[in-house]
Amino acid sequence: VAIGKAISDHLGVYVASVQLGNSVAEDAEDSFFVKMNEQTEMFAKIVRELIGEAVYTTRVQDRIAQANYFRDPLRIEAYLKHVDFLPDINNEKTLTNQTYKDNFTKLQNLVLVRAEQDTQVYPKESEWFGAYQDGDSYKKVLGFNETKWYKEDLFGLRTLNEAGKVHFLSTDGDHLQFSTEFLLGVMDKYLRPRIISSILAV
Repeated sequence: VAIGKAISDHLGVYVASVQLGNSVAEDAEDSFFVKMNEQTEMFAKIVRELIGEAVYTTRVQDRIAQANYFRDPLRIEAYLKHVDFLPDINNEKTLTNQTYKDNFTKLQNLVLVRAEQDTQVYPKESEWFGAYQDGDSYKKVLGFNETKWYKEDLFGLRTLNEAGKVHFLSTDGDHLQFSTEFLLGVMDKYLRPRIISSILAV
């Protein structure tokens, strides 16, 4: 069952995807650019080849979206200087953006799902906003509430969590391997009430 159709049928809303392939059928079959397992394997191979000095070069940052998520705990200065997306959206840079924090704290629910057997995201705790400790050789993993961005509330995670709006869920499988039933259950619990209240407010 296609996820978009399952969500549409379940919630009674229209879900549309942007066509990336040669046809809607090709996109539906492959999802994203190629089959997800092939895409992640391809990306992992590329990242392994680029890790080190290359990951923070303009050439890599401009061409590989996932490089904008790479936070090397041993090269924090290079990460802050050369990565455009993650340190910016996390308000880790010297110049911060209050609008990011204001908008983030407006969320009614932030549902974070961690795959317990994840082989694509390292550390898997980062799916719950955890991270490797700065200066550590990929050994010590900080929980979300031990990170600088939580303690200093850089983008509003602490504010949202203290308001009871952050929900930590997990699945037993690998990255993005969960059942349609799991997804629809999450939507029923956290999204459907919001849709209904929006409709009633009109």
